[in-house]
Amino acid sequence: MPALTSHIRSCRTRPTRPAAVAGFTLIELMVAMLISFIVVGAAIALFEFTNRDVTSVDAQVQISQKARLALQNLMQELHSGCILPHYQPIRPGSTSTQLNFVSGVGEGPEPEKVYYRQVKFEGGEVGNLVEYRWPATIENGAVKISNENPTTNILASRVIRAAPGVPVFRYYHYYEPGEEGFSPGSLNPTPLPVPLTTEAAAKVAKVTIAFAVAPEESQTRIGGKIEPLVLEDSAVYRITPTAAVATPVPEPCE
Repeated sequence: MPALTSHIRSCRTRPTRPAAVAGFTLIELMVAMLISFIVVGAAIALFEFTNRDVTSVDAQVQISQKARLALQNLMQELHSGCILPHYQPIRPGSTSTQLNFVSGVGEGPEPEKVYYRQVKFEGGEVGNLVEYRWPATIENGAVKISNENPTTNILASRVIRAAPGVPVFRYYHYYEPGEEGFSPGSLNPTPLPVPLTTEAAAKVAKVTIAFAVAPEESQTRIGGKIEPLVLEDSAVYRITPTAAVATPVPEPCE
């Protein structure tokens, strides 16, 4: 009997083992959530950066293609200006924002079609490069412009100046005897004053075109900052004389 009582007392006083606890503590959960937020945030930031960079490049490519195509078409028209021997394609009234000229298309000694063109920079700080084209004919060695309404074509949109104060169109002539800085057979680096008079237009030997195309507002908003694309080219209408020749100045389209 004493042995049984002792055994019962021993069973009552024996400590019990705690049950195993499964799962994470609150601190562990908070740390895991913090790490998850950091990883997800980094992934989202990387995606947005990559998407913005791709959009920016795509927008810049679109601007480049449109602007270069506009300049290429305009230069082709300018280089088609020699429709008659000794005829000056650049016409009077041309200014720093408006280019008046004649061009033709076709093969043979005389072009099949002749056009009188006005290319204007229209707008304020940001505008369009617009072409107005009238059909014309060659009669008795002269160009006669039609009275029809002109055909209008926007060559480029969102056009801005290549740099502050830089004209879109500039016109140059060869040095003439008596001019300051005279150098035989060299182009005078000072542009002719505009608007071109009949006398000044007859002297034009070179035309330069300089403009930039700004990105669309939507492209700037989506793709971040996109720099305007600056383009410049020139057309020469007179063969450069030798430096030893002072006079006469070469005739246009010679």
